[in-house]
Amino acid sequence: MKRIFIEPLDVLMFRSSRPFTARETHLATSGPILPSIFAGALTTKILLNFCANRKLNPNNLQRTQKEGLEVFKDKIIELTQKNEGLMKVLELVGHPVISKDRKFKIKGVFFTKKNEYEEFFKLPNDIVYVNDKEKQKLQPKENLVEELSSDFEGQLMLSSQSIRLDMKDQLVDFKNLLKYLRGDLPTTLEDKPYKIERRTGIKLSSERTTEEGYLYVAEFFRLIEDWGFVAWCESHEEFLSDEGIIKLGGEGRGAYYSRIKEKLIDSSSIVQAINKEKRFKLYLATPAIFNDGWKISEDKVKNLLKNDEIELISALPGKPIYIGGYDVALNRQKPLRRGVDAGAVYYFKFNGVLGKDISFPIMVSDFDAELGFGSAFLGRW
Repeated sequence: MKRIFIEPLDVLMFRSSRPFTARETHLATSGPILPSIFAGALTTKILLNFCANRKLNPNNLQRTQKEGLEVFKDKIIELTQKNEGLMKVLELVGHPVISKDRKFKIKGVFFTKKNEYEEFFKLPNDIVYVNDKEKQKLQPKENLVEELSSDFEGQLMLSSQSIRLDMKDQLVDFKNLLKYLRGDLPTTLEDKPYKIERRTGIKLSSERTTEEGYLYVAEFFRLIEDWGFVAWCESHEEFLSDEGIIKLGGEGRGAYYSRIKEKLIDSSSIVQAINKEKRFKLYLATPAIFNDGWKISEDKVKNLLKNDEIELISALPGKPIYIGGYDVALNRQKPLRRGVDAGAVYYFKFNGVLGKDISFPIMVSDFDAELGFGSAFLGRW
């Protein structure tokens, strides 16, 4: 797995899906940290480097607000015919006129500690705390639905004890994630390595003077010292330098990126155990967007694992998140979709065996999987 380390040089802004206009709303709230933000920053860097080397104006690759879509398409096609190599770069970054299936693909973005580069993942939803102290793993409870006269088609999740359970918003490192996937409880957990800062701002006019009544407050992320992000990707070294500066998140705050050692993930022992037990759970390491809301596509899972006899038994999707964004090339908002956050766990049973050569992660999102959505791991119950 190719990896890129990303270290913010300042606070970062990750906007929420809620619309914000100064004066109408006084608080610009923060949203989830989405892999698409990092995918956009890296592909923008690739495109800007190419344009700088070929002395092309990158603004010509973006549709203006008044420009018709067909006119814009014709302009992009003409530019690719005049500029050698532009077509290849636009295919790489997934320019919507040329190709929706980008070749530079992100497999996930995770927190990491500088110089250690061990990934940290959101705590799975089936790991809970008993009375705020002892960790416990939830399990599907068979036949409980019939006893409760519920319309739910799957199996409900239940603790082994009838006591208060709490879900913690914590992180688990890669070694403990593997331990969890093998069927054990993770032992070491980390609190989130960032703080939310609120900063006051005011709208500026075209003359760069302040406008009365447009005072607002915006939320920013500040990472704790020696923390950063690591992006898993299918890298193309000829287009992205080994290190450099990118603009990341809202307001284009600076971040330093560098290539780091590749990561090898051996999934064979976990898959062998799953094939013996005829059941597995699927853990979402990054947010995902499914056609059926919280419900993962069984057909997609069957196709990825090369087995037509897989059945969804139960799920812990957690609280939904809303995922939007901005299409820079077409210069318009992306549709807002309801998504499932990282940490979600889905339980399956199957007949036969899973396909050979299954490698982690598998990408299960129905939308924007090439942007890092739906990065998932299989594990034992």
